[in-house]
Amino acid sequence: MLRHGTLLVVFLTAVALCPWAWHSARTQSSLRRITSTTEDVISINPSISGDGRMVAFESTDDIGGAGGSEAFRAIRANIAVDPATFLQMGATRAPAPAISQDGSRIAFASKDNPLGTNNDANSEIFVYDGARLIQVTNTSPADISTRVTDGNFQPTISDDGR
Repeated sequence: MLRHGTLLVVFLTAVALCPWAWHSARTQSSLRRITSTTEDVISINPSISGDGRMVAFESTDDIGGAGGSEAFRAIRANIAVDPATFLQMGATRAPAPAISQDGSRIAFASKDNPLGTNNDANSEIFVYDGARLIQVTNTSPADISTRVTDGNFQPTISDDGR
């Protein structure tokens, strides 16, 4: 009889703790929203550094506060702080950015002309080194119609950013 009483107490205690455990699990999600923009803004193509502190993506919003024309911008977000801080690497698209382990260097391809050095609009590789944007490649398509196949696309970057 004592054994059944003990089991009943354990069962009732477990039932009483279930709502608390469920609420605790719901509120401890690792999901975090880092942008807070209006519904007409597009923020896409994120990549996160290996250490989880930096995110690179492209956005139509002036999240970094750089000003300029309405267009896509390559953004670096420091998510190691709350709220996250944002820096515009360039006024350009940045699909599939590659990011170093510590987030100090970010490589991406773009057919835009963020530095005034890509007048032919061929897809080139750019690297943000933590202080400035650098155009790494400078190629020309064999013909304007082959620009899609002659360009530079989807760069990768080593963990140490070299």
